[in-house]
Amino acid sequence: MILRNLGVQLPASNKPIVVFDGRYSAGLRYEDCWASCVDLDRYNPATAEGVSLPHPRSTAFRGCHGSNNYTTEWKNLAAIGFGTGFDIGGEHVFCESLSAYHGIYGFAFDCYKGKRSIDDPDDARAFGVSIYPIVCINLLDEHNVHMPRFGNASHNGKTRDGWHKSVTIIGMNLQWPNTCPGHTDRGAPDFLEGRHRATETQAGIWHGSIEYVIDHSTEGHGVNICDEPFFEEGHGSNICARNLRKENSLYPFLK
Repeated sequence: MILRNLGVQLPASNKPIVVFDGRYSAGLRYEDCWASCVDLDRYNPATAEGVSLPHPRSTAFRGCHGSNNYTTEWKNLAAIGFGTGFDIGGEHVFCESLSAYHGIYGFAFDCYKGKRSIDDPDDARAFGVSIYPIVCINLLDEHNVHMPRFGNASHNGKTRDGWHKSVTIIGMNLQWPNTCPGHTDRGAPDFLEGRHRATETQAGIWHGSIEYVIDHSTEGHGVNICDEPFFEEGHGSNICARNLRKENSLYPFLK
């Protein structure tokens, strides 16, 4: 299945909707598409005013349902104002130039279940399982509430503990000031309050490497972007997460 050159503008994101849903496809390709729940003419990109907190189960792009047999490619996509911008899963996944704005999570990896209904919590017949590596290049995570989450969706209700999931992210830009849904005061000093750095559903199951930078552009208040970690404490222990702005960053890996 190939979806190319499509744009979807929704009036709001207060329902558990999936705009682009690849769960039923064998081979999947998203190219040059965007989805938005934000009225682009009525919001302030500098403060996020005009952006409401989206429904946590609203999703712009969702991947395949597990063993999709063919390669899956996501290229030149944008998601604005969703619970999850990019719900990435499936086998043989390659992502390039994805931009997520003003959501709860910009990116999630291997976090979804439900072949028949996204509203049925007991439906685990299909999943976003990452048996083979996910590779991503040039990801933009801008003004979302939380940094990415790395899941452990099950197969027919059984956790695959023996299959370590792997991810490679090259060039991820996180713009994480207070200007996100539910928190629009750019000058407030508590911009981390109530938010989370990247997390794993099952700590230590993901392996791989992530290269990233974090920006915070508030005048008079900021973070030490050279030392800001990617993962919450206790998460990402088997992923080499490297802050590209850290001095001598070729060798020290920052967890």
